[in-house]
Amino acid sequence: MEKVVIDSDGRVKVDAVSAELAVTDASGKTLAYVLPPAVYRRVMEGREPTAEELEAARKEYREQGGLSTAEAIEFVRTGGRPGGGGT
Repeated sequence: MEKVVIDSDGRVKVDAVSAELAVTDASGKTLAYVLPPAVYRRVMEGREPTAEELEAARKEYREQGGLSTAEAIEFVRTGGRPGGGGT
């Protein structure tokens, strides 16, 4: 995925988006995702993602601090506290 950093004045230049694009602030926090027209149309038409697209999304999510299903269940089970302490 391409990435654009917005400067301290909130300025960014994007001529053409050829792939999914993450817009971040200077610290790297993702503010938005920009889609090229073809991808946007697929999303709006309700096309189901391919297995490859789903796996790529899972990988990206985990690399950016996401949780696996098992980790999410454990997080909920423990109330978000390491080592337990939930219901």
